[in-house]
Amino acid sequence: MKLEKPQKNFLEMSSKKIKVIYLPKAVNNIALIGIWLRSKGYPETALRFMDELYDFGDTLGCLPYKYSICRNKLLAKKSFHCVTYKKYVFIHKVVKNQMVISNIIHGSRLA
Repeated sequence: MKLEKPQKNFLEMSSKKIKVIYLPKAVNNIALIGIWLRSKGYPETALRFMDELYDFGDTLGCLPYKYSICRNKLLAKKSFHCVTYKKYVFIHKVVKNQMVISNIIHGSRLA
């Protein structure tokens, strides 16, 4: 059947997941997001959302070239890719067969 071929391709692509590395700036920004949520009186939500951000970032290694080049001219010039997750933008690129997440910022800061 023709349905088997796309499923096989997807399985092949997902089995070639590359390593995801968070630069210190990205790790720091996730922590700052958690601190901000906690300061608003939501400590459990802060921890859960920080875990969600890391989980989402880790999935970027499955299909590293899926997302488009950033629209921001400075980021695009450096070949960074951008993807949005719940109003936060993951700025990343593939370097030496590794997904490097360089920053995570609120989407409003890119405007």
